[in-house]
Amino acid sequence: MKLIRVAFLALLFPIITHAQSGYKPGYIIKLNGDTLKGYINYSQRGITPKTVGFKPELETVKALRFEPALIRGFEVTGVDQFLSFTGKVSMDKNKFPDVAATLDSTTAQSSMFLRVGYQGMPLSVFEQQDQLKVRLFFMEAGQFPKELIYYQFVDKNSGNGVRNVELYKDTLLAIAQKYNNNSSKISRDVNAASFTLANIVNIAREINNDQSKNVGTMKVGLFAGIAVNTVRTKMRGPTIFEGQSTSYTFPRLSIGLDIADDRYLRNFMFRLEAAYTANQSRFYTKDGAGGTVAPVEYRYNFNQSLVTVTPQIIYHLINRQHIKAFIGIGLNMTYAKFSNVEFLRNQKAEDEPYKFSNSWLLFPLQAGVTLNKKVDIFVDYTLPATNATAELIKLRYTNYGMGVHYHFGK
Repeated sequence: MKLIRVAFLALLFPIITHAQSGYKPGYIIKLNGDTLKGYINYSQRGITPKTVGFKPELETVKALRFEPALIRGFEVTGVDQFLSFTGKVSMDKNKFPDVAATLDSTTAQSSMFLRVGYQGMPLSVFEQQDQLKVRLFFMEAGQFPKELIYYQFVDKNSGNGVRNVELYKDTLLAIAQKYNNNSSKISRDVNAASFTLANIVNIAREINNDQSKNVGTMKVGLFAGIAVNTVRTKMRGPTIFEGQSTSYTFPRLSIGLDIADDRYLRNFMFRLEAAYTANQSRFYTKDGAGGTVAPVEYRYNFNQSLVTVTPQIIYHLINRQHIKAFIGIGLNMTYAKFSNVEFLRNQKAEDEPYKFSNSWLLFPLQAGVTLNKKVDIFVDYTLPATNATAELIKLRYTNYGMGVHYHFGK
């Protein structure tokens, strides 16, 4: 159990330290087209960076800082690409419910980084977010990016009090016609498309007649796992076994599925895992020792077969092509089948005085790394949870685990 605690902290500390450092492998593209390889200071938090910090080596004390006008762009290897842009952009608010009181078509000259949402021929799509709004851009082959225009403003005469001016739809239809892709299907898709990166990317793929696998979609993966699991059981309440605890280690077998959607939640993943393990608890105490009175020995023993179902939210602190580091939190729903239950007084069986529930909830924490999208190495820990009788006698459970998952089909 102590080994698992140490492993949990040892694995979690470098993950958090690395993630907080912010510097990830990447390169800068200079104005003349040359590249500077090194490390980019970058975190995936939605807001597009206004400048980029760069170090040729991680040990470099002072980082170089580049503004969009000074470079062509940069890439965080296996994570994101950015293109520098200088030109006029819209300045209205379009993050509902924080929208303009009237139609605001104000523009301003600006230099900014655009994140690559999709690259194709002849059409590519980019995204830029700041505190004011979300902007989407398109770029035709051999040309410069242009903004897709979308206005939202308050209109008391509209059904929901907000009016949408969707000029981006006219632009996309014109592009589709330009490239001889003016089918009725693409017209329907454009007219139904809301102003999100995922929708605009799908339209661009249709215009490009791109049949390749869409990397920005929902993904479902299956996995199986095995772990070394330790259950620590402690007795609390008005009982002769108050304060006593036992620990039992047994393999834990699991199967599950991961659901990820990098169109919307790029570093988050939902995991559902079902597992089987076992526990044995052995409590012992003496009562009435001293003088001529012989002590009375009490024993309370039971076995448990444990089936758990655990939905979890997984967050990737490091999210690269061949290595990922993650932490997770969830809700562990445990069902227990008790067997070989016995209450002994001086080695003689008596009626069991305790009737515990056969189900309870735990809150698991997990940390680990994923190698080559195939193998997770992880440690986990559950916060203590109790299983009480009507007499307020409690079994307090804490779980510790260390194991591996194998992912199929990745």
